[in-house]
Amino acid sequence: MSMQAGPAALALSMLFAAGCASVPPAGCVAFGRGGQLCLLAPAQLPALDGVHLVTIDHDGTQQTFIGQLHIDAHIIRLAGSSLLGPGLFTVSYDGHTLHSAPANGPQRADMLIVMLELVAARQRVLQPALRGMRLTQTTAAGGKRVRELFAGGRLVAHIEISAGPLRQATIRLDIPPAHLSVLMQPLASRP
Repeated sequence: MSMQAGPAALALSMLFAAGCASVPPAGCVAFGRGGQLCLLAPAQLPALDGVHLVTIDHDGTQQTFIGQLHIDAHIIRLAGSSLLGPGLFTVSYDGHTLHSAPANGPQRADMLIVMLELVAARQRVLQPALRGMRLTQTTAAGGKRVRELFAGGRLVAHIEISAGPLRQATIRLDIPPAHLSVLMQPLASRP
């Protein structure tokens, strides 16, 4: 597969993760079976700038790209580029409007934002945004944070975040119903 197939595989697998929910209210995204996550305003997330090597495994097919994330009080912005440098996609959300480029690209901007919010948002902020879902969070030995998202008593997502600041954390997100695993490994900051 080409390097551009990575975001396409991610988008397809996120469609499976969306499940068979009814049409969610404005500002909310169907996730899992019968669950919804209402998108948070960027100001509700911690400020963040980070670069991660993102490896997606979907049904045994693996793709890798570089993901650059920026969150401030006004915007969430994610850019994906191939390992050789060319840009693959950009997604941004200002609390009102989602933008993605290319406009007719394979990614689902809403699902990418949902996945980012599941990782980055504080539990007390995220829980009220969940409809028909329950989020648990524990801290394991060594400070690793473990989050699990349930809908209808079934595990929808399992997230592990290594100790330390999020921009330097190794993050693993598994969505078992979609046979999807995403591993995000931090890359060294540029001088």
